[in-house]
Amino acid sequence: MRKRCRFYEKKKHPEASGTAVKPNDPQGIEPLTVNEDQVKEAIFSFASGSSSGIDGLSPQHLKDLLSLNNGEAALQLLDSLTKLANMMLSGKVCSEFAPYLGGAKLIAFNKMDGDIRPIAIGSTLRRLISKLCCAYMTDDLTSQLIPKQLGFGVKGGAEAAIHGIRSFIRENKVYFSIHGYLSILVCTFGSVANSLNIIVLTRREMESPTNAILTGLAIADLLVMIDYIPFACIGYILPQLNYSREEQLTYSWSWYVLFHSIFAQILHTTAIWLTVTLAIWRYIAVAHPQKNRLWCNMRTTKIAIFSSYLVCPFIAIPLYMSSSIKPTLELLDDNGFPFKTNITDGGRNVTLYRVGPSELAINNESLNNANLWIYSVAIKLIPCLALTILSLRLIFALLEAKRRRKQLTGNSAGMKVIVNGKVVDKSTKHNKTLEKEKQTDRTTRMLLAVLLLFLTTEFPQGILGLLSALLGYNFFTQCYLKLGDFMDILALLNSAINFILYCSMSRQFRTTFTVLFRPKFIEKWMPVAQDDDENNLGRTDIGKDNGHTTVVTQV
Repeated sequence: MRKRCRFYEKKKHPEASGTAVKPNDPQGIEPLTVNEDQVKEAIFSFASGSSSGIDGLSPQHLKDLLSLNNGEAALQLLDSLTKLANMMLSGKVCSEFAPYLGGAKLIAFNKMDGDIRPIAIGSTLRRLISKLCCAYMTDDLTSQLIPKQLGFGVKGGAEAAIHGIRSFIRENKVYFSIHGYLSILVCTFGSVANSLNIIVLTRREMESPTNAILTGLAIADLLVMIDYIPFACIGYILPQLNYSREEQLTYSWSWYVLFHSIFAQILHTTAIWLTVTLAIWRYIAVAHPQKNRLWCNMRTTKIAIFSSYLVCPFIAIPLYMSSSIKPTLELLDDNGFPFKTNITDGGRNVTLYRVGPSELAINNESLNNANLWIYSVAIKLIPCLALTILSLRLIFALLEAKRRRKQLTGNSAGMKVIVNGKVVDKSTKHNKTLEKEKQTDRTTRMLLAVLLLFLTTEFPQGILGLLSALLGYNFFTQCYLKLGDFMDILALLNSAINFILYCSMSRQFRTTFTVLFRPKFIEKWMPVAQDDDENNLGRTDIGKDNGHTTVVTQV
């Protein structure tokens, strides 16, 4: 057998320890029996072109021999095959035949990562017995396998999802070749944009609880993008630049990948809960303006921000325990690359390092389940559901404010009063309050845009995470991780475009940004217009009108 195939086959299937003990034969149980119709149906269910085992008998041979053209001989063969099947099902086959019935013809196919995929083609007769047993058990097992089915063709199981994901990936290979470059482009823009967000939002004139939360969110997004740039360079671009596997999968790189997986998750979780905090603060400002200064003051806001940064690392504790660096031995050519063919001379064994499940995770299924449930429910779905509810409430509040404004404008139109002997238009006394309410609505719309973009990114991940928790770890590896690149780029885009939203929807942000970054020589020719109080974002204004207190919170 070829050297490379033998190396990998021994690695995948090491020699048995010799301590295995054959179980005792079952007692008092009637063996399964089959009839000729069941045997014939099983034989003709073999796919066309199915190969033969080491005995050379292929399913097509049996199909041809059992055809109607063979008349009586076909009936006699079917009778003999049925008797043989019942004898094998009863466990009465001579042990001398075990190597032929249990053995298989082994073929190794190359995988894209340089590993091999061993294909074992067993005896047609043994495979026939397996089909008969599976047909007998299918009805009883279908209800149990449907929720967790990942490797067998149970109708309605999760296999359809896996094949759908794989088909989607195969049809979008072009994207995977540009993911690294696109990620670096987005991260570079996002790093600059979030740095500008932090600079502008921390100016004294921009000080407010809402802007403090937006600053905390910008810091988390900035750190995520800075961390992702080297990951994209080494993980996606270097393999396309003909770097060898030995140069890529080093011990130091594996440590970085482990750090990246934990660090990015902590910061992303922090950003999620800061977004939830932002939605809660905004809802209180709109629905309970009189209590806004008491509940959402700067002290409370700072506590909420620091709590998010302190608590989220503890939420990720199961992730720390579930991952570790795994050394693996691979046979590479003299240049450090996997062999392109199965035929090879020479080569050398090289220790490569990858991040994989820890021994604790491998031996403790409850840890994996806890990881999936924490990720899907605590980190994704609960925040998404909370944001959905709060966003809907904010939308209803906007509609109600618009209706109330329209009603007030209509009632006060054309009304005049006499003050100190002078005729005054009564509607003017409402103008400032109405303008402040409009500004509050504009701020709410801007924050709604931030929330809806967040939901667009996170809700699909939450749904896939929930399916991973319900269907098991295999669904997570075969479906969720296969879409990791797409979800990464969506999350990066979401973190990068807040600057564009602020510039397009906040007048004071634009003004402050212009004052800070406009070249000095332009100021002589284009002075910056100063906002009056009604456009002063980031403030909580309190005005009194005939003894009634009006609170308007702006961003």
